[in-house]
Amino acid sequence: MIIWIRRIRRKYSELTRLKKALLLGATVFILWICGLLDKAREEDFAEFEWPRLANQESTDSHFMQFPICRLDSDALKLMILIKSSSKNRQMRESVRRTWGSYRVVDEVQVMSVFIVGRVESSEVMKKIDEESEKNRDMLIISAIDSYRNNTFKLFAALDYAGNPSGCVLPDFSFLVDDDYMVHIPNLIKFLKTKSKNDLVYEGFVFDSSPFRLKLHKHSISLDEYPYSRYPPYVSAGAVFLTSATVERFKNTMRQLKMFPFDDVFTGILAKSVGVLTTHNENFIFWNRHVTRAEWDDGVIAVHGYARKNLEDKYNQLFG
Repeated sequence: MIIWIRRIRRKYSELTRLKKALLLGATVFILWICGLLDKAREEDFAEFEWPRLANQESTDSHFMQFPICRLDSDALKLMILIKSSSKNRQMRESVRRTWGSYRVVDEVQVMSVFIVGRVESSEVMKKIDEESEKNRDMLIISAIDSYRNNTFKLFAALDYAGNPSGCVLPDFSFLVDDDYMVHIPNLIKFLKTKSKNDLVYEGFVFDSSPFRLKLHKHSISLDEYPYSRYPPYVSAGAVFLTSATVERFKNTMRQLKMFPFDDVFTGILAKSVGVLTTHNENFIFWNRHVTRAEWDDGVIAVHGYARKNLEDKYNQLFG
């Protein structure tokens, strides 16, 4: 090792001043693009304190269209809020034909709502409006539909679940992506073990660190998030909340600095308002084959279904 270091030093000393400068610049660039410079400057998570802002009324949850209410006050009520990309019409149709078709299960009323953002194309927007008018199950918001605007969809979900226009307040809310398979009877059994007055924030929990690699899809700068770790958070693909949690989140979310990833922001929100994050093995994030026995044992939601295999799996389970 010592001999190797000496050789490097000797080679370096033989370089011209220009080559030394170029080598130093290349080294700094590699360290920067790999995120190592940011990693070295992260703050200890033990010092975590998320900035609070003046209560801000932004455009994120301005609703352009509302779904029709399918709940009344005579029973337990579950609202399923399905985060869906504007381009995913076929996935929405598959959900409507499968797990999104439930209205009452074991005396629990179920209402499914698709949350979709706005698009620039007037032609595409017209098709979305027509779909909404036909099905009456879409909550269309004014925020542009993009990956880094998913926190706006979270705001919309909490706003609507916490104060549904022209509808009654649900006892429980289930936030889910449109590429999930959801076993509604198992979800109903699960929610019957909960009280709407308890503070419940439950699903598949991650305990992770920020990606600093500059070219990574989930790259986050130190200005956006200075700490070495994220608070524990539930994957945004499938999140179970009681009405008490929805109310607490809704009343605080706009007082906190925004964050582009909705699942991490929800974890920040939970930590800020004192709501514990609960892991549930029956919410399966990783895309894998789930056996019939696992479904029968209580699996609630599984990630990674395209349109055709969603319908095929649903028909195998319930057909």
